[in-house]
Amino acid sequence: MMNNKNKLIVIILLFAISVVVSVFIFPTESQFEYSYDKGTQWLYDDLYAPYDFAICRSQEDIQAEKDSILADFIPYYSFDTIAPENFISSYSGLLSKTVVEKLHLVDFSAVFCDAFRSKLMAIYDKGVIQPSMMDEYKNAGDRIRVVRNNESELELTGNLYTKESAKSEIIDFYRKYANVCEADSLSGFVVRDLLEKTDFVVNVALDENLNDMYLHDRMEAVPPMSGMVNKGELIIAKGKVVDEHSKRLLDSYKMQFENTTGRKSFWLVELGVSIVFVILFAIILYYWLKFGRRKKWGVTENVFVLSLMLLLMLVTFLVFKYSSVSINIVPFALVPLLLVTFIDFDISFLIYLITIFLVSFFAVNRFEFVMIQTVAGLIGMFSLRNTSKRQQIFISMIVVFIAYALLHTGFSLMRLGTFSARELEEFMYYGISSAMLLLYLPFVFIFEKIFGFISGFTLVELCDTNNEALRELSEKAPGTFQHSVMLSNLSEAIVREIGGKPLLARAGALYHDIGKTYAPECFIENQNGGTNIHDGLPYEKSAQMIIAHVSNGVELAKKYKLPPQIIDFIEQHHGTSLTRYFYYSWKNANPDKTPDITKFQYAGPKPQSIELIATMMADSVEAAARTLKVYSHESISALVNNIVESQFKDGQYDDVDITMKQIGKAKQILISKIENIYHSRIEYPELNSEAKQ
Repeated sequence: MMNNKNKLIVIILLFAISVVVSVFIFPTESQFEYSYDKGTQWLYDDLYAPYDFAICRSQEDIQAEKDSILADFIPYYSFDTIAPENFISSYSGLLSKTVVEKLHLVDFSAVFCDAFRSKLMAIYDKGVIQPSMMDEYKNAGDRIRVVRNNESELELTGNLYTKESAKSEIIDFYRKYANVCEADSLSGFVVRDLLEKTDFVVNVALDENLNDMYLHDRMEAVPPMSGMVNKGELIIAKGKVVDEHSKRLLDSYKMQFENTTGRKSFWLVELGVSIVFVILFAIILYYWLKFGRRKKWGVTENVFVLSLMLLLMLVTFLVFKYSSVSINIVPFALVPLLLVTFIDFDISFLIYLITIFLVSFFAVNRFEFVMIQTVAGLIGMFSLRNTSKRQQIFISMIVVFIAYALLHTGFSLMRLGTFSARELEEFMYYGISSAMLLLYLPFVFIFEKIFGFISGFTLVELCDTNNEALRELSEKAPGTFQHSVMLSNLSEAIVREIGGKPLLARAGALYHDIGKTYAPECFIENQNGGTNIHDGLPYEKSAQMIIAHVSNGVELAKKYKLPPQIIDFIEQHHGTSLTRYFYYSWKNANPDKTPDITKFQYAGPKPQSIELIATMMADSVEAAARTLKVYSHESISALVNNIVESQFKDGQYDDVDITMKQIGKAKQILISKIENIYHSRIEYPELNSEAKQ
């Protein structure tokens, strides 16, 4: 096992690595020293321009100009001369062949085909356009630019043919021509049928490459700036509200600052970030040095905390760097819920608060971000104080979203006095963030497996008396099982009053004596008044048989894959105390000899937590209370006080930070509970002979 010095070195190294990783994740540009948003009051001194810089236009203004360019754009269409020639040649030949072979009108064919070719050439010389193409740029109306021989001409689409209108024009032409030439009805039907089935080609087509190139050049030419601010000119005065104009000036100054100062002072930025991060992480390290070791917060807990902090920072950085959505979409409130599940409330909130300080550098309005996320996280922690019920996470999800909504509404009204589309969009991000709190359950399972933690959900499952280990105990050692059930109630009541994890105390107490399953007859509660197995045995042998239930219990716990936290109850519920009955009996029988105390002493270790001390107290008191001849307040109080004080003087509580006030409360609870268990009962009268008649 790692000693305290090595543990300290490892933990300091972990914090150093965390600082390095955090600085690496953090943006290397200089951070703009002012925090502002439209509608907020400028709380800093009067701000004057330290140098000349251009005024950037708002994205809305730039987009409006681009939309105007697109709205006024008249698209370019290319005019094709080759496709119509091929179509006219092949189509005229097909028509001539049909008239000659099917109708045997040789003279008619020669005359009609010449006229037909001339008509088609006239149609395609004007142009045939695809109707769907005319919908590409609706804002242009019916105007297009037709490019012929590298020259463009403005044209109305109504002056051009479509496939359908070209076909209709040809059919009308044929009808008029057939009437003049007096073609018979059979030839008219055959020719019209051929014309109806013909798919005319298009020779006026949208030129996408030319349009894209033209639009790209026009869009790129949209100026991002509008005007200049000269050095020494007032940007905004102290106490003024940041309106649209002043926000644009501040945005322009910020952009110029980040594009110049940030590039020139890379190492100074890194130094500043490192100083800030070292201080923030040092606060957590100091807390561990001051309080964490007394709470048995070791390397595993530090790895868990630092990993969770770095993971949240990394996710926030990725959203900030590679997406256009708000960082409020990140489920920040999930972190305090996971922390409070496995670590004490006070340190969980401190860690979350520092983490929010770290990620706030990615936020637009840092003060508002810190306030909203801190309060929402704190509310989420309060709502999840009972981590043993899975439905509680749904309640926390709703409560956190309500907190987000109310806080964001409050800040929005403070800044703007109304809601903009952008403010309403934030509600969607907060909703997604709150919904992702459902990841709490799978993350709890993952962290339990990775770090060996135990959650309230697991403890509830362990408290089920249908568990295989408890069922075996109830069948083979029913007296011990009843003792364990009673002890679980006592331990939970004590821990609930003096602090700690009541559910852990209950679960641990249920399993603390499962080792008695191996030899239940060795223990008085399972003997049912029969022969005592210890009669005639050497006291050392009897003591070893009793002490063996600890090692047997550990072996059985590993067989049933019980968590380490439950195994601690098996190993530590007697601490390093003596089996006093056999020890005192040996001393009385051998007054002139020195006993080998190791044969009468449990191996320990001593209890390492509040929950284990509560179980040790309750275990000894509950067992001893069975031997009382008279159950009165005085006798029970004397019993409890003697046992607890004996354990205290024996040093069994030395490894836990427990106060005399807590010990006093524990004794009062034990006295009250034992009195309730063994209270006087009313003796019911029996019917006399007269009443029976």
